[in-house]
Amino acid sequence: MIDRVPPQNIEAEQAVLGAMLLEREAIAKVMEKLRSEDFYREAHKVIFNAMLELYNRNEAVDLVTVCLLYTSPSPRD
Repeated sequence: MIDRVPPQNIEAEQAVLGAMLLEREAIAKVMEKLRSEDFYREAHKVIFNAMLELYNRNEAVDLVTVCLLYTSPSPRD
């Protein structure tokens, strides 16, 4: 049996994520069409989920906040 690689377009994934970083309205539009499972690269799935989480919390979605979301230590009780 031959292992098949699913269709992928890394540049398209990067373009979508970039548009979401540049324009908050793009996030709402992308949310209607895509899910994290639609991304081929695992890193893109993580970035996409981070952007959605920030957007849903009505927080700024930019390079700094996306990076900090998963690299900052969790608040302790």
